[in-house]
Amino acid sequence: MGVVSATTFSGNTIILNEGGAFIPDKAGLYATVSKTIIELITFDSKGNESTISPHNFSLIGKPSEEMAWSFYSKNSLKNKQVNVDMMKMVRLVEHMSGQKLIHLADLEGNELEATQQIEVTRLERNIQLLKKQNQLYQKTLEKLLKRVEVIENHSTP
Repeated sequence: MGVVSATTFSGNTIILNEGGAFIPDKAGLYATVSKTIIELITFDSKGNESTISPHNFSLIGKPSEEMAWSFYSKNSLKNKQVNVDMMKMVRLVEHMSGQKLIHLADLEGNELEATQQIEVTRLERNIQLLKKQNQLYQKTLEKLLKRVEVIENHSTP
């Protein structure tokens, strides 16, 4: 392809320098900068280019959560592109199905979602308590406003 001169090798790793583009009637791989991240792109002879290092959220704005990954693809010949926040999609499927599909763990294999769920439960309880407090404050405020209204009505000549 003629790009090998721009590539380096480190042990068993091929390192692609930034730069490259779709080549009609060919298939290949190149690296490009997406914001501040160098992404790996694959393309085919039909003009389809897909980001295979899954952190391109260019059409979405930002990831839905810390470990989110995306699907991004474009077709230069059709002048179209698509971007999907895959983590968000799977979270929605989890919510609808009730099944756990995403499993997060630290590098030692300790499940992370359990601690996150404990924190979510704690925060949900706090929210419920705050809602109850707010209702009490609203009732007290309504009573005070009625008393002020009565006082104002009696003191006007």
